Amino acid sequence: MLTLARGRWKRCWGVAWIRRNPQRDPADLENLQQRVFSFRDCHFSVPTKNGEKVILKGVSGEARSGEVLAILGPSGAGKTQLMNMLTLKPGPGTVSGELTLNGAPFTQKLFNQYAGEVPQADFHWAFLTCRETIELAAALLPISTEEKTQRITSILKRTGLQDCADTRVGNQFIPGLSGGQKRRLSLAVLLVRRPALIFLDEPTSGLDAAAAFQIMNFVRELANDLKIIVIATIHQPAASVFNDFSGALVLSNGRVAYQGPAKRLVDYMDFVKSPLPPAMGVAEWALDLVNREFTEPAKVDKLLDTWPKHQVDFCEGRGLSTPPKTDLSLSNTMEVSIFTEVMVLLRRHAVLTVRDPTIYLGRAMVNFMSCLFFAIVYIESRNYVQEQAITKMFLIMWYGGVPSCMGVIAVFAFNLEFKAVLAEIKNGMYRPTSYLLAKSMLEIPFIFLLGAAAISASAYGVSGYNGDYYVTFLVVYTVMLWAFECMAQAFSVMVDNPLIGMMGFMNCWFCSFLFAGVMVAEEDVPWPFKALIHIFPFRYSISGLLWVDLHDTTFEGAIETADGGFTCPKIDEGGEGFCYGHTGKQVLDTIGYTYKSISSKDTLAFDIGLMLAIGAFYKLQYYAILVMKTRASRTPKVVKSA
Repeated sequence: MLTLARGRWKRCWGVAWIRRNPQRDPADLENLQQRVFSFRDCHFSVPTKNGEKVILKGVSGEARSGEVLAILGPSGAGKTQLMNMLTLKPGPGTVSGELTLNGAPFTQKLFNQYAGEVPQADFHWAFLTCRETIELAAALLPISTEEKTQRITSILKRTGLQDCADTRVGNQFIPGLSGGQKRRLSLAVLLVRRPALIFLDEPTSGLDAAAAFQIMNFVRELANDLKIIVIATIHQPAASVFNDFSGALVLSNGRVAYQGPAKRLVDYMDFVKSPLPPAMGVAEWALDLVNREFTEPAKVDKLLDTWPKHQVDFCEGRGLSTPPKTDLSLSNTMEVSIFTEVMVLLRRHAVLTVRDPTIYLGRAMVNFMSCLFFAIVYIESRNYVQEQAITKMFLIMWYGGVPSCMGVIAVFAFNLEFKAVLAEIKNGMYRPTSYLLAKSMLEIPFIFLLGAAAISASAYGVSGYNGDYYVTFLVVYTVMLWAFECMAQAFSVMVDNPLIGMMGFMNCWFCSFLFAGVMVAEEDVPWPFKALIHIFPFRYSISGLLWVDLHDTTFEGAIETADGGFTCPKIDEGGEGFCYGHTGKQVLDTIGYTYKSISSKDTLAFDIGLMLAIGAFYKLQYYAILVMKTRASRTPKVVKSA
């Protein structure tokens, strides 16, 4: 594993290498413990047909190092919207409010450096083990190998994942970790970076009572021991879970019903003359009081109107004013070089590609079987005779069409992968450019594997293609597959729903196949569809592949004349049949009379260049969308009171 030497800023190949000393003295550690996250006067509204609907109205709160702040509320109270606002997620509607970390405006840059989020759905790499997942996060930190090992061992022990450290994460198809273990693994990955602030979205969702208690007890101990700020949304916490919270923020209809120390919630209910009934949990009773579906709306509104008048007596000053600005420079601003990130990600995805056969190895088998099927169906085309000249063109269409169509699998796989990548980049683990470079470097040899699996046995075994041009044919074929792979990557991130992305890819593939200049003559295609002939890769792949196969061959049934032409004696004598030419170039020109995209001219470099350009266009689209989505954020606008 690469490690970084200590030093100052250094430029190497145009990339900034950041060196930080991971060892901090006790005074620095003491400063790191003084963290205050505050949100004040948060509003959120969305436009409706009848005007505007207010989702959040004047929500304020505060959490400090070592504390766990729980955001409670019945369904529709605004918990999710508030969490989205605190984590700077983009979306529709208008937001306003003041978010600060140690008095500094809380921006996406600060989030990446000091914070992390564990979403409600855990996104992990199913084929990696628990230990390997944590090792990846450690490998992306500029610390010594010894410290990485110590940190990984400590986190596995602290999170209770020692016994399952070498168990695959798994998913709905592969057995692996339980739901509670996956949730602890998500926390473990964040803890490797030692963030100052962690957001948990419904951490107990889908867990039984015992698992929920263990998770929240674990979170409380982590917050207290490591002096981390934890903010979590909870739907219906049990009494044992609620006791682990330092603070509570109770929401109803987008308004605050209570905000302050969790232990004082009982006192406040006594104050508003709604004492806790016997044998009932504090949180359960508080949520019953503010639930408009089961409590009279007038009583709920009265309770909500009461809080602003008496919040000073119960909130202990939290969320009422902006904390003073203090230094944040000593926190987690360590980065490794982009080279190190690429190498770490390259190693991880190489392991995943080998362990998960879906993306490449599975497709290689499909390519092998499908192309072998067409080679057997078109078995007569192995003969270089006049009757089989046009058949060779159609066989090449099938050789290219079916494997390129299998890119639809990549759309689905990359869409699922992107969810994990998005979470990792949002949590500041690595740059989107590093991920793109690692994936691009890895895909090239595997695309060659897809091409070799498709044509080796079928085209050069059964169909009897000229082996002298195997490498050239493979290069052209691989460039075509790469262009479609880039198209699949672009569609995988264009929309969140993978099925829509798959349909978009298939539409483009269909247009590429239809308007390749064979199924429909170019001159017969009306505008604007005629443009589709030139902007998809299939047209150029057919032209290039057919030229490589035929240009240096001869066909039986025709003889070359003295003037450079050709004649077919059988037809000249009144027989029936086809006459395309004696040499491969003559055959190509004859086919080109009907199919204008086919020619005996050597346009191989042009065809390859255009396919590379088309692939690069989709790759840039993919990168642009990747960067846009990973950097997308929405910082609430601060509205100053008059």
